[in-house]
Amino acid sequence: MDSQNKHLFRQMSKIGSALSNVDAIEIFVQVGRGMKGGQEALEELGMSKKRYYTRLRELVKCGLVEKDGTQYRYTVLGSLFEQQFVGLLQIVEREKELQMIEELRKSGRFTEEEIGGFVRKIIFDSPERIGEGSWVIPRLARSYEEMVKSIVERLSTSRKSIYLASRFTEERIISAILSKAQAGATVKVLADSKLLKNYVNETKGKLEMTDSHASERVKVAVNPFYPYKVERKFCQLPFSFILMDGRGVGIELVDAQHPDKFTGAVFIENETLFNYMKATFDSLWEGKTEHAIPEAPSTRPKTNLKWRSG
Repeated sequence: MDSQNKHLFRQMSKIGSALSNVDAIEIFVQVGRGMKGGQEALEELGMSKKRYYTRLRELVKCGLVEKDGTQYRYTVLGSLFEQQFVGLLQIVEREKELQMIEELRKSGRFTEEEIGGFVRKIIFDSPERIGEGSWVIPRLARSYEEMVKSIVERLSTSRKSIYLASRFTEERIISAILSKAQAGATVKVLADSKLLKNYVNETKGKLEMTDSHASERVKVAVNPFYPYKVERKFCQLPFSFILMDGRGVGIELVDAQHPDKFTGAVFIENETLFNYMKATFDSLWEGKTEHAIPEAPSTRPKTNLKWRSG
């Protein structure tokens, strides 16, 4: 097993450990309902200070939850887990139906395809669906090379719109985006402020020359998309992400201990998540950095689970 996989497995283990306790799950769910800290949270959850703060610290440490003023909210990673978590709750609620299907499978009277159809009917054809539109199983890119290939592959089928917020400069991705811009797709790019500094430093000698082509070299050095007309702005980016055609989403996974090192990326297709991340992109584009991560839209289906309210 390579070191990259070991690192990802350790990270997953930390998240699994943080959510392995009933108190932690209750706190995690309550965060999605606008949980405030202090005495109010203790009363809502019916927990002692020790139980509450022990589990809350674990959720914060593994990167699922963060404090925003007097309130707690999901991180981007936490929001992704919350969406999947709701789906798991729906599956657990249908445990009896699934047990019946398991008995049918063991009877040998139905094919695996028919059994799969029963499961899909119960889980996915329920009126209590997960968010807007169907979900496609997320794909994890464990290396930088795998991430680049995944993005280029998805860009090849993109037709209408591409929104890229990137902490990296990758020629293969730039080339694929330029191809789509030339074909008429709407393209906007947010580049991390550090990239501008890197561009200038790498070509400092050339930029200091003052011949008739100096202006042209400056444009090339600070804009890898030049001379094509791609809308682009600089801002401080805590992570990279890409949005395509109203439902395609790719998000960089950042290790809080080593934020400058590439850790991984996750790709998924869902309209709700796309709209949430598009609002993030728009906030960054307009310079509203203090509100760069907007509140996630409420798409949580109703469940029969009851949570202690103190």
